[in-house]
Amino acid sequence: LEKIQAKSNEAHEKIRCELKQNRDSDIHFIENIYKKIPTGSNLFLGNSTPIRFFNSIPQIKNKKINVYSNRGLSGIDGLISTAAGIAISSKKPTFIILGDLSALHDSNSLSFVKQLQDTLMLKIFIINNNGGEIFRRVATKDYPENYFVLKQNVCFEKLAGSFHLKYSKINQCSDLLNIEFNENTSEIFELVTRK
Repeated sequence: LEKIQAKSNEAHEKIRCELKQNRDSDIHFIENIYKKIPTGSNLFLGNSTPIRFFNSIPQIKNKKINVYSNRGLSGIDGLISTAAGIAISSKKPTFIILGDLSALHDSNSLSFVKQLQDTLMLKIFIINNNGGEIFRRVATKDYPENYFVLKQNVCFEKLAGSFHLKYSKINQCSDLLNIEFNENTSEIFELVTRK
């Protein structure tokens, strides 16, 4: 048990260092979204870095919210539609944090979100790190980054516009703290992160 606690403390210290060094990283955005979510709401975490970073941020789980996730065939199947289903069935504000590739993989679900916009309060946070951040950690000299990372240049503003959904682009984590959530609508927030 002591070895596990020591490793956990070591990991938390690395995360604290990353948070201090890069205020606009994936993990910092996730931490600040969590701070903005009202008590009693739902939080749906996408696979890959969102759930891993959420679970590794020290002292983040003190708020009374419902946390969900799922695991599809490739890990990113149906994340938006699942979060929308949770929002509908619970009748509670629901916040989803997912990566850019996950959002693209389930972008057809935005049609469903639009159809139910009057009864659905779903806030979709897309972490745009230009594809596959989790796999950058896997790349080695034997297997370069381009073997693992799927870079994309999709304009999420146009994607949101094609479904007539409200859209905001956030380039700095500090801008996230100033956002006021409209409880009566669904919207997309694109978070442009820096590694």
